[in-house]
Amino acid sequence: MKITLSNPIELDVAAEDGTPRRTLTGIAVPYGVDANASTGPVRFEAGSLPTDGPAPKLIRDHDLSQPIGIVTARVDTGEAMLFEAKISATGAGDEALTLAADGVLDAVSVGVEVEKFHYDAGVLVVESGRWRELSLVPFGAFDAARVLDVAASDDVEPAPEPETPETPEPSEEDTMTESAPVEAAEAPAQIPTAPIAVAASPKLPSVGAYVAAQLRGEPMRIQAATGNTSDVPGVIPSPLVGEVFDTMTTERPIFSALGPRAMPAGDPFYARKVTQHSSVGIQAAEHDALSSQAYQVSKVQVDKVTLGGYLDLSEQEILYADENVVQLVIEDMAKVYAEATEQWVGDTILYSNAGLATATVTDWTDGDEVVTDLYAAAAEIKENFGRMPTHLIIRSDVWASIGAAKDSGGNRIFPYLGPSNAAGTLAGATSLTGNPLGLSLIVSDDFGLTPGDRKALMLSASCLTIFEDLRGALRVEQPATLSTRLAFRGYVAAANYSISNGCLAL
Repeated sequence: MKITLSNPIELDVAAEDGTPRRTLTGIAVPYGVDANASTGPVRFEAGSLPTDGPAPKLIRDHDLSQPIGIVTARVDTGEAMLFEAKISATGAGDEALTLAADGVLDAVSVGVEVEKFHYDAGVLVVESGRWRELSLVPFGAFDAARVLDVAASDDVEPAPEPETPETPEPSEEDTMTESAPVEAAEAPAQIPTAPIAVAASPKLPSVGAYVAAQLRGEPMRIQAATGNTSDVPGVIPSPLVGEVFDTMTTERPIFSALGPRAMPAGDPFYARKVTQHSSVGIQAAEHDALSSQAYQVSKVQVDKVTLGGYLDLSEQEILYADENVVQLVIEDMAKVYAEATEQWVGDTILYSNAGLATATVTDWTDGDEVVTDLYAAAAEIKENFGRMPTHLIIRSDVWASIGAAKDSGGNRIFPYLGPSNAAGTLAGATSLTGNPLGLSLIVSDDFGLTPGDRKALMLSASCLTIFEDLRGALRVEQPATLSTRLAFRGYVAAANYSISNGCLAL
Protein backbone atom coordinates (compact mmCIF):
# COMPACT_ATOMS: atom_id res chain seq x y z
CA MET A 1 0.00 0.00 0.00
CA LYS A 2 1.40 3.39 -0.97
CA ILE A 3 0.13 6.79 0.10
CA THR A 4 1.57 10.22 -0.60
CA LEU A 5 1.85 12.62 2.28
CA SER A 6 1.06 16.22 2.99
CA ASN A 7 0.55 18.85 5.72
CA PRO A 8 3.03 21.57 6.69
CA ILE A 9 4.09 20.25 10.13
CA GLU A 10 7.52 21.47 11.21
CA LEU A 11 10.27 19.11 12.36
CA ASP A 12 13.45 20.27 14.04
CA VAL A 13 16.04 17.51 13.88
CA ALA A 14 19.70 18.54 13.79
CA ALA A 15 23.04 16.92 14.37
CA GLU A 16 24.79 17.49 17.67
CA ASP A 17 27.21 19.96 16.12
CA GLY A 18 24.33 21.87 14.55
CA THR A 19 25.30 21.04 10.97
CA PRO A 20 23.40 17.98 9.72
CA ARG A 21 24.89 16.36 6.61
CA ARG A 22 23.22 14.31 3.84
CA THR A 23 19.89 14.14 5.63
CA LEU A 24 16.25 14.71 4.80
CA THR A 25 13.56 15.62 7.31
CA GLY A 26 9.84 15.87 6.82
CA ILE A 27 6.41 14.30 7.29
CA ALA A 28 5.98 10.57 6.71
CA VAL A 29 2.25 10.28 7.43
CA PRO A 30 -0.31 12.89 8.53
CA TYR A 31 -2.87 11.24 10.79
CA GLY A 32 -6.59 11.49 10.14
CA VAL A 33 -6.13 12.63 6.52
CA ASP A 34 -7.75 10.74 3.61
CA ALA A 35 -5.62 10.10 0.56
CA ASN A 36 -5.90 7.98 -2.56
CA ALA A 37 -3.47 5.08 -2.51
CA SER A 38 -3.16 2.35 -5.12
CA THR A 39 -5.64 0.37 -3.02
CA GLY A 40 -8.17 3.20 -2.86
CA PRO A 41 -8.98 5.75 -0.14
CA VAL A 42 -6.73 5.29 2.91
CA ARG A 43 -6.46 6.99 6.29
CA PHE A 44 -3.85 6.41 8.98
CA GLU A 45 -4.97 6.58 12.62
CA ALA A 46 -2.75 8.27 15.18
CA GLY A 47 -0.11 5.82 16.38
CA SER A 48 -0.66 3.42 13.49
CA LEU A 49 3.04 3.40 12.55
CA PRO A 50 5.80 2.25 14.92
CA THR A 51 8.59 4.47 16.20
CA ASP A 52 10.75 1.48 17.13
CA GLY A 53 11.77 -1.78 15.51
CA PRO A 54 13.55 -2.18 12.16
CA ALA A 55 14.29 1.14 10.50
CA PRO A 56 12.42 1.70 7.21
CA LYS A 57 14.60 1.73 4.11
CA LEU A 58 14.78 4.91 2.02
CA ILE A 59 14.25 4.14 -1.67
CA ARG A 60 13.19 5.79 -4.93
CA ASP A 61 9.64 5.52 -6.27
CA HIS A 62 8.77 2.39 -4.24
CA ASP A 63 11.37 0.49 -6.25
CA LEU A 64 13.31 -1.80 -3.90
CA SER A 65 16.07 -2.05 -6.51
CA GLN A 66 16.85 1.66 -5.94
CA PRO A 67 17.95 1.99 -2.29
CA ILE A 68 19.35 5.39 -1.37
CA GLY A 69 19.48 5.44 2.44
CA ILE A 70 17.68 4.64 5.66
CA VAL A 71 15.29 6.35 8.08
CA THR A 72 17.30 7.30 11.16
CA ALA A 73 14.63 8.95 13.33
CA ARG A 74 10.87 8.60 13.75
CA VAL A 75 8.87 11.09 15.81
CA ASP A 76 5.16 10.63 16.52
CA THR A 77 3.57 14.01 17.38
CA GLY A 78 0.02 12.68 17.66
CA GLU A 79 -0.85 14.62 14.50
CA ALA A 80 1.69 13.02 12.18
CA MET A 81 4.66 10.70 11.93
CA LEU A 82 7.79 12.76 11.25
CA PHE A 83 11.07 11.39 9.99
CA GLU A 84 14.77 12.01 9.51
CA ALA A 85 16.55 9.97 6.86
CA LYS A 86 20.25 9.62 6.00
CA ILE A 87 21.26 9.52 2.34
CA SER A 88 23.92 6.92 1.58
CA ALA A 89 27.19 8.09 -0.02
CA THR A 90 26.56 6.30 -3.31
CA GLY A 91 26.00 7.46 -6.85
CA ALA A 92 22.26 6.88 -6.50
CA GLY A 93 22.30 8.65 -3.13
CA ASP A 94 24.15 11.66 -4.57
CA GLU A 95 21.65 11.90 -7.41
CA ALA A 96 18.66 11.68 -5.07
CA LEU A 97 20.17 14.27 -2.73
CA THR A 98 20.77 16.65 -5.62
CA LEU A 99 17.21 16.21 -6.91
CA ALA A 100 15.82 16.73 -3.41
CA ALA A 101 17.90 19.86 -2.90
CA ASP A 102 16.73 21.20 -6.28
CA GLY A 103 13.10 20.55 -5.37
CA VAL A 104 12.57 17.80 -7.95
CA LEU A 105 12.07 14.99 -5.44
CA ASP A 106 10.20 16.95 -2.80
CA ALA A 107 7.45 14.49 -1.80
CA VAL A 108 7.54 11.25 0.17
CA SER A 109 5.41 8.11 0.23
CA VAL A 110 5.35 5.24 2.70
CA GLY A 111 5.29 1.50 2.02
CA VAL A 112 3.32 -0.20 4.79
CA GLU A 113 2.20 -3.78 5.38
CA VAL A 114 -1.18 -3.25 7.00
CA GLU A 115 -1.79 -5.56 9.96
CA LYS A 116 -4.92 -4.17 11.61
CA PHE A 117 -7.54 -2.07 9.85
CA HIS A 118 -11.22 -1.31 9.41
CA TYR A 119 -13.38 0.50 6.86
CA ASP A 120 -15.12 3.83 7.36
CA ALA A 121 -17.55 4.73 4.56
CA GLY A 122 -15.33 3.03 1.98
CA VAL A 123 -12.06 4.40 3.41
CA LEU A 124 -9.49 1.86 4.59
CA VAL A 125 -8.51 3.06 8.07
CA VAL A 126 -5.09 1.71 9.10
CA GLU A 127 -4.88 0.97 12.82
CA SER A 128 -1.42 -0.64 12.80
CA GLY A 129 1.11 -1.84 10.28
CA ARG A 130 4.74 -2.64 9.55
CA TRP A 131 6.51 0.36 8.08
CA ARG A 132 8.83 -1.21 5.51
CA GLU A 133 10.09 1.68 3.38
CA LEU A 134 9.92 5.41 2.69
CA SER A 135 10.13 6.55 -0.93
CA LEU A 136 11.23 9.82 -2.46
CA VAL A 137 8.76 10.71 -5.23
CA PRO A 138 8.38 13.75 -7.47
CA PHE A 139 4.65 14.29 -7.01
CA GLY A 140 2.27 13.71 -4.13
CA ALA A 141 -1.48 13.60 -3.81
CA PHE A 142 -1.48 17.07 -2.22
CA ASP A 143 0.35 20.27 -3.13
CA ALA A 144 1.66 20.57 0.43
CA ALA A 145 3.32 17.14 0.35
CA ARG A 146 6.94 18.22 0.63
CA VAL A 147 10.23 17.26 2.22
CA LEU A 148 10.62 19.93 4.88
CA ASP A 149 14.41 20.19 4.95
CA VAL A 150 17.36 18.96 2.90
CA ALA A 151 20.79 19.09 4.58
CA ALA A 152 23.32 18.44 1.84
CA SER A 153 26.49 19.92 3.31
CA ASP A 154 28.66 16.94 2.39
CA ASP A 155 28.87 16.62 -1.38
CA VAL A 156 26.04 18.65 -2.83
CA GLU A 157 26.29 22.39 -2.71
CA PRO A 158 23.21 24.48 -3.38
CA ALA A 159 23.37 26.88 -6.28
CA PRO A 160 24.51 30.37 -5.22
CA GLU A 161 21.85 32.98 -4.82
CA PRO A 162 21.91 35.56 -7.62
CA GLU A 163 23.53 38.80 -6.51
CA THR A 164 21.31 41.83 -6.43
CA PRO A 165 23.09 44.86 -7.89
CA GLU A 166 23.40 47.73 -5.48
CA THR A 167 21.43 50.80 -6.36
CA PRO A 168 23.48 53.99 -5.71
CA GLU A 169 21.92 56.55 -3.43
CA PRO A 170 20.79 59.58 -5.46
CA SER A 171 22.86 62.69 -4.82
CA GLU A 172 21.35 66.01 -3.89
CA GLU A 173 22.19 67.26 -7.39
CA ASP A 174 20.43 64.30 -8.96
CA THR A 175 17.41 64.84 -6.76
CA MET A 176 17.21 68.47 -7.70
CA THR A 177 17.57 67.62 -11.37
CA GLU A 178 14.79 65.01 -11.27
CA SER A 179 12.41 67.25 -9.37
CA ALA A 180 12.93 70.28 -11.58
CA PRO A 181 10.00 71.03 -13.92
CA VAL A 182 10.60 70.03 -17.52
CA GLU A 183 8.72 71.56 -20.40
CA ALA A 184 7.16 68.99 -22.68
CA ALA A 185 8.30 69.20 -26.27
CA GLU A 186 5.54 69.61 -28.80
CA ALA A 187 4.85 66.28 -30.46
CA PRO A 188 4.97 66.22 -34.24
CA ALA A 189 1.70 65.80 -36.03
CA GLN A 190 0.69 62.16 -36.59
CA ILE A 191 0.64 61.28 -40.29
CA PRO A 192 -1.65 58.32 -40.93
CA THR A 193 -0.03 55.57 -42.96
CA ALA A 194 -1.22 52.27 -44.35
CA PRO A 195 -0.70 49.32 -42.00
CA ILE A 196 2.46 47.35 -42.69
CA ALA A 197 3.64 43.89 -41.62
CA VAL A 198 6.34 44.15 -38.97
CA ALA A 199 8.61 41.25 -38.02
CA ALA A 200 8.51 40.67 -34.25
CA SER A 201 11.91 41.27 -32.75
CA PRO A 202 11.21 39.79 -29.26
CA LYS A 203 11.86 36.03 -29.06
CA LEU A 204 8.75 33.88 -28.64
CA PRO A 205 8.57 31.93 -25.37
CA SER A 206 9.26 28.24 -25.45
CA VAL A 207 6.35 25.81 -25.30
CA GLY A 208 7.41 24.79 -21.79
CA ALA A 209 7.50 28.39 -20.56
CA TYR A 210 4.14 29.09 -22.15
CA VAL A 211 2.46 26.06 -20.54
CA ALA A 212 4.13 26.71 -17.18
CA ALA A 213 2.74 30.24 -17.19
CA GLN A 214 -0.72 28.90 -18.02
CA LEU A 215 -0.55 26.46 -15.10
CA ARG A 216 0.48 29.26 -12.73
CA GLY A 217 -2.55 31.25 -13.78
CA GLU A 218 -0.33 33.86 -15.49
CA PRO A 219 -1.13 33.40 -19.20
CA MET A 220 1.34 34.96 -21.65
CA ARG A 221 0.13 37.33 -24.35
CA ILE A 222 1.97 36.79 -27.63
CA GLN A 223 1.95 39.99 -29.67
CA ALA A 224 3.40 41.33 -32.90
CA ALA A 225 3.05 37.99 -34.66
CA THR A 226 3.41 38.20 -38.42
CA GLY A 227 1.05 36.67 -40.88
CA ASN A 228 -1.87 34.38 -40.05
CA THR A 229 -1.17 31.99 -37.14
CA SER A 230 -3.85 29.62 -38.43
CA ASP A 231 -1.28 28.51 -41.00
CA VAL A 232 1.04 27.21 -38.25
CA PRO A 233 -1.07 25.16 -35.82
CA GLY A 234 0.91 23.98 -32.83
CA VAL A 235 2.87 27.19 -32.29
CA ILE A 236 0.52 28.00 -29.44
CA PRO A 237 0.01 24.86 -27.35
CA SER A 238 -3.23 23.85 -25.66
CA PRO A 239 -2.34 23.54 -21.97
CA LEU A 240 -3.76 20.70 -19.85
CA VAL A 241 -4.74 22.02 -16.44
CA GLY A 242 -6.18 20.50 -13.30
CA GLU A 243 -6.62 16.87 -12.31
CA VAL A 244 -8.02 14.22 -14.64
CA PHE A 245 -11.75 14.29 -13.96
CA ASP A 246 -13.41 10.95 -13.25
CA THR A 247 -16.81 10.16 -11.73
CA MET A 248 -15.86 6.62 -10.74
CA THR A 249 -14.80 6.19 -7.11
CA THR A 250 -13.52 3.37 -4.93
CA GLU A 251 -16.66 3.36 -2.80
CA ARG A 252 -18.32 -0.03 -2.34
CA PRO A 253 -21.18 0.39 0.13
CA ILE A 254 -22.39 -3.23 0.30
CA PHE A 255 -18.92 -4.73 0.46
CA SER A 256 -17.75 -2.31 3.15
CA ALA A 257 -20.89 -2.69 5.26
CA LEU A 258 -20.64 -6.50 5.35
CA GLY A 259 -16.89 -6.79 5.83
CA PRO A 260 -14.37 -7.64 4.76
CA ARG A 261 -12.33 -9.85 7.06
CA ALA A 262 -8.77 -11.00 6.48
CA MET A 263 -8.53 -13.93 4.08
CA PRO A 264 -7.44 -17.23 5.69
CA ALA A 265 -4.89 -19.51 4.04
CA GLY A 266 -5.92 -22.39 1.83
CA ASP A 267 -8.35 -22.77 -1.03
CA PRO A 268 -10.96 -23.74 -0.22
CA PHE A 269 -11.16 -23.04 3.48
CA TYR A 270 -14.03 -23.75 5.82
CA ALA A 271 -16.34 -21.89 8.18
CA ARG A 272 -18.57 -23.65 10.70
CA LYS A 273 -22.20 -23.56 11.66
CA VAL A 274 -24.50 -25.49 13.97
CA THR A 275 -26.66 -27.97 12.06
CA GLN A 276 -28.22 -29.70 15.05
CA HIS A 277 -28.80 -28.47 18.57
CA SER A 278 -29.05 -30.39 21.80
CA SER A 279 -32.55 -30.93 23.14
CA VAL A 280 -34.54 -30.13 26.25
CA GLY A 281 -37.89 -31.77 27.00
CA ILE A 282 -40.38 -32.46 29.79
CA GLN A 283 -39.48 -35.43 31.94
CA ALA A 284 -42.31 -37.95 31.67
CA ALA A 285 -41.94 -39.21 35.25
CA GLU A 286 -39.44 -39.33 38.05
CA HIS A 287 -36.35 -41.35 37.21
CA ASP A 288 -37.26 -41.36 33.51
CA ALA A 289 -34.51 -40.37 31.08
CA LEU A 290 -34.38 -36.78 29.99
CA SER A 291 -34.49 -35.70 26.36
CA SER A 292 -31.18 -36.10 24.56
CA GLN A 293 -29.93 -35.10 21.11
CA ALA A 294 -26.45 -34.69 19.71
CA TYR A 295 -24.99 -31.24 19.19
CA GLN A 296 -23.64 -31.15 15.64
CA VAL A 297 -21.42 -28.61 13.90
CA SER A 298 -20.86 -28.81 10.16
CA LYS A 299 -18.29 -27.25 7.89
CA VAL A 300 -19.25 -24.58 5.34
CA GLN A 301 -16.96 -24.63 2.33
CA VAL A 302 -15.70 -21.21 1.25
CA ASP A 303 -14.19 -20.86 -2.24
CA LYS A 304 -11.89 -18.01 -3.20
CA VAL A 305 -12.55 -15.86 -6.25
CA THR A 306 -9.78 -13.96 -8.06
CA LEU A 307 -10.62 -10.52 -9.44
CA GLY A 308 -8.08 -8.52 -11.40
CA GLY A 309 -6.95 -7.01 -14.65
CA TYR A 310 -3.84 -5.80 -16.43
CA LEU A 311 -2.71 -3.21 -18.97
CA ASP A 312 0.45 -2.76 -21.02
CA LEU A 313 1.99 0.71 -21.44
CA SER A 314 4.75 1.26 -23.97
CA GLU A 315 7.83 3.18 -22.92
CA GLN A 316 6.86 5.81 -25.44
CA GLU A 317 3.46 6.27 -23.83
CA ILE A 318 5.06 6.70 -20.41
CA LEU A 319 7.61 9.19 -21.76
CA TYR A 320 5.27 11.28 -23.89
CA ALA A 321 2.03 11.13 -21.94
CA ASP A 322 1.11 12.76 -18.64
CA GLU A 323 4.02 12.43 -16.24
CA ASN A 324 1.70 10.67 -13.76
CA VAL A 325 0.31 8.24 -16.34
CA VAL A 326 1.36 5.12 -14.41
CA GLN A 327 -0.25 6.39 -11.21
CA LEU A 328 -3.38 7.40 -13.12
CA VAL A 329 -3.69 3.91 -14.59
CA ILE A 330 -3.19 2.24 -11.20
CA GLU A 331 -5.79 4.50 -9.59
CA ASP A 332 -8.24 3.66 -12.37
CA MET A 333 -7.59 -0.06 -11.88
CA ALA A 334 -8.29 0.34 -8.15
CA LYS A 335 -11.63 1.99 -8.94
CA VAL A 336 -12.61 -0.70 -11.43
CA TYR A 337 -11.60 -3.40 -8.91
CA ALA A 338 -13.76 -1.74 -6.25
CA GLU A 339 -16.76 -1.71 -8.60
CA ALA A 340 -16.16 -5.36 -9.55
CA THR A 341 -16.06 -6.51 -5.92
CA GLU A 342 -19.21 -4.52 -5.17
CA GLN A 343 -21.01 -6.19 -8.08
CA TRP A 344 -19.70 -9.56 -6.97
CA VAL A 345 -21.18 -9.36 -3.48
CA GLY A 346 -24.28 -7.37 -4.45
CA ASP A 347 -25.33 -9.28 -7.54
CA THR A 348 -23.59 -12.67 -7.50
CA ILE A 349 -23.88 -13.46 -3.79
CA LEU A 350 -26.96 -11.62 -2.53
CA TYR A 351 -29.22 -11.15 -5.53
CA SER A 352 -28.79 -14.66 -6.90
CA ASN A 353 -29.66 -16.09 -3.46
CA ALA A 354 -32.69 -13.91 -2.72
CA GLY A 355 -35.12 -15.40 -0.26
CA LEU A 356 -38.84 -16.05 -0.49
CA ALA A 357 -39.57 -12.49 -1.63
CA THR A 358 -43.21 -12.60 -0.54
CA ALA A 359 -43.24 -8.98 0.65
CA THR A 360 -42.27 -7.22 -2.58
CA VAL A 361 -42.96 -3.47 -2.64
CA THR A 362 -44.81 -2.45 -5.80
CA ASP A 363 -44.89 1.33 -5.25
CA TRP A 364 -41.99 2.86 -3.30
CA THR A 365 -43.68 6.26 -3.22
CA ASP A 366 -46.66 4.86 -1.30
CA GLY A 367 -45.58 5.38 2.29
CA ASP A 368 -48.22 3.06 3.77
CA GLU A 369 -47.25 0.20 1.47
CA VAL A 370 -43.52 0.74 2.07
CA VAL A 371 -43.85 0.58 5.86
CA THR A 372 -46.25 -2.39 5.71
CA ASP A 373 -44.06 -4.42 3.36
CA LEU A 374 -40.82 -3.62 5.21
CA TYR A 375 -42.35 -4.89 8.46
CA ALA A 376 -43.63 -7.98 6.64
CA ALA A 377 -40.18 -8.68 5.23
CA ALA A 378 -38.59 -8.26 8.67
CA ALA A 379 -41.08 -10.72 10.17
CA GLU A 380 -40.38 -13.17 7.35
CA ILE A 381 -36.63 -13.07 8.04
CA LYS A 382 -37.17 -13.56 11.79
CA GLU A 383 -39.48 -16.50 11.21
CA ASN A 384 -37.29 -18.31 8.68
CA PHE A 385 -33.79 -17.36 9.82
CA GLY A 386 -34.33 -16.82 13.54
CA ARG A 387 -32.72 -13.39 13.75
CA MET A 388 -33.90 -9.89 12.99
CA PRO A 389 -32.73 -8.08 9.84
CA THR A 390 -29.93 -5.53 10.08
CA HIS A 391 -29.60 -3.87 6.66
CA LEU A 392 -31.78 -2.55 3.85
CA ILE A 393 -30.00 -2.43 0.47
CA ILE A 394 -31.66 -0.28 -2.20
CA ARG A 395 -30.76 1.26 -5.54
CA SER A 396 -30.57 5.02 -5.98
CA ASP A 397 -33.94 5.24 -7.76
CA VAL A 398 -35.60 3.58 -4.76
CA TRP A 399 -33.73 5.95 -2.42
CA ALA A 400 -35.25 8.87 -4.35
CA SER A 401 -38.73 7.33 -4.09
CA ILE A 402 -38.70 6.60 -0.36
CA GLY A 403 -37.30 10.06 0.30
CA ALA A 404 -40.50 11.48 -1.18
CA ALA A 405 -42.84 8.72 0.05
CA LYS A 406 -45.83 9.90 2.11
CA ASP A 407 -48.44 8.07 4.09
CA SER A 408 -52.19 8.49 3.65
CA GLY A 409 -52.10 11.51 5.98
CA GLY A 410 -49.63 13.34 3.72
CA ASN A 411 -46.64 12.90 6.06
CA ARG A 412 -43.25 11.80 4.81
CA ILE A 413 -42.45 8.41 6.28
CA PHE A 414 -38.68 9.06 6.45
CA PRO A 415 -38.27 12.85 6.89
CA TYR A 416 -34.86 14.50 7.03
CA LEU A 417 -35.85 17.59 9.09
CA GLY A 418 -37.51 17.66 12.52
CA PRO A 419 -39.15 14.20 12.41
CA SER A 420 -41.99 13.66 14.86
CA ASN A 421 -42.76 10.00 15.60
CA ALA A 422 -41.27 9.09 12.25
CA ALA A 423 -40.55 5.49 11.22
CA GLY A 424 -36.98 6.49 10.46
CA THR A 425 -34.97 9.26 8.83
CA LEU A 426 -32.92 9.95 5.72
CA ALA A 427 -29.96 12.31 5.76
CA GLY A 428 -31.12 14.47 2.84
CA ALA A 429 -30.11 14.96 -0.77
CA THR A 430 -26.37 15.25 -0.05
CA SER A 431 -25.93 11.94 1.76
CA LEU A 432 -27.06 8.36 1.22
CA THR A 433 -27.22 7.49 4.92
CA GLY A 434 -30.36 6.80 6.89
CA ASN A 435 -32.15 4.38 9.22
CA PRO A 436 -35.56 3.43 7.80
CA LEU A 437 -37.36 1.40 10.48
CA GLY A 438 -34.06 1.24 12.35
CA LEU A 439 -32.27 -0.64 9.56
CA SER A 440 -28.80 0.37 8.36
CA LEU A 441 -29.34 1.83 4.90
CA ILE A 442 -27.05 0.85 2.01
CA VAL A 443 -27.52 2.57 -1.34
CA SER A 444 -25.70 0.89 -4.21
CA ASP A 445 -26.35 0.71 -7.95
CA ASP A 446 -24.04 -2.29 -8.34
CA PHE A 447 -26.90 -4.52 -7.26
CA GLY A 448 -29.85 -6.16 -8.97
CA LEU A 449 -28.23 -6.09 -12.41
CA THR A 450 -29.32 -9.60 -13.37
CA PRO A 451 -32.67 -10.25 -15.11
CA GLY A 452 -35.53 -9.43 -12.80
CA ASP A 453 -34.27 -5.97 -11.91
CA ARG A 454 -34.48 -6.32 -8.12
CA LYS A 455 -34.50 -2.89 -6.52
CA ALA A 456 -34.22 -3.70 -2.81
CA LEU A 457 -33.10 -6.41 -0.44
CA MET A 458 -33.45 -6.77 3.33
CA LEU A 459 -31.05 -9.07 5.11
CA SER A 460 -29.58 -10.14 8.40
CA ALA A 461 -25.84 -9.57 8.03
CA SER A 462 -25.08 -12.48 10.37
CA CYS A 463 -25.84 -14.97 7.59
CA LEU A 464 -22.88 -13.85 5.51
CA THR A 465 -19.18 -13.23 6.13
CA ILE A 466 -17.04 -11.53 3.48
CA PHE A 467 -13.28 -12.15 3.19
CA GLU A 468 -10.74 -10.24 1.10
CA ASP A 469 -7.04 -10.38 0.35
CA LEU A 470 -6.39 -7.12 -1.51
CA ARG A 471 -3.03 -7.53 -3.22
CA GLY A 472 -3.20 -4.20 -5.06
CA ALA A 473 -0.98 -3.11 -7.92
CA LEU A 474 1.78 -5.10 -9.58
CA ARG A 475 4.30 -3.60 -12.01
CA VAL A 476 6.56 -5.62 -14.30
CA GLU A 477 9.04 -4.16 -16.79
CA GLN A 478 9.17 -5.94 -20.17
CA PRO A 479 12.50 -5.07 -21.83
CA ALA A 480 11.84 -7.11 -24.98
CA THR A 481 8.94 -4.88 -25.96
CA LEU A 482 10.01 -1.67 -24.17
CA SER A 483 6.80 -1.74 -22.19
CA THR A 484 5.50 -1.88 -18.65
CA ARG A 485 2.75 -4.28 -17.60
CA LEU A 486 0.52 -3.02 -14.80
CA ALA A 487 -1.85 -5.34 -12.99
CA PHE A 488 -4.27 -4.96 -10.10
CA ARG A 489 -5.73 -7.92 -8.29
CA GLY A 490 -7.37 -9.23 -5.17
CA TYR A 491 -9.02 -12.33 -3.77
CA VAL A 492 -12.52 -12.42 -2.28
CA ALA A 493 -14.69 -15.09 -0.70
CA ALA A 494 -18.03 -15.36 1.09
CA ALA A 495 -19.14 -17.77 3.80
CA ASN A 496 -22.89 -18.31 3.37
CA TYR A 497 -24.25 -19.74 6.60
CA SER A 498 -27.99 -19.67 5.90
CA ILE A 499 -28.34 -17.33 2.97
CA SER A 500 -30.79 -19.64 1.21
CA ASN A 501 -32.85 -20.32 4.32
CA GLY A 502 -34.61 -17.05 4.81
CA CYS A 503 -32.10 -14.42 5.94
CA LEU A 504 -33.00 -12.38 2.83
CA ALA A 505 -36.33 -10.86 1.85
CA LEU A 506 -37.87 -8.28 -0.51
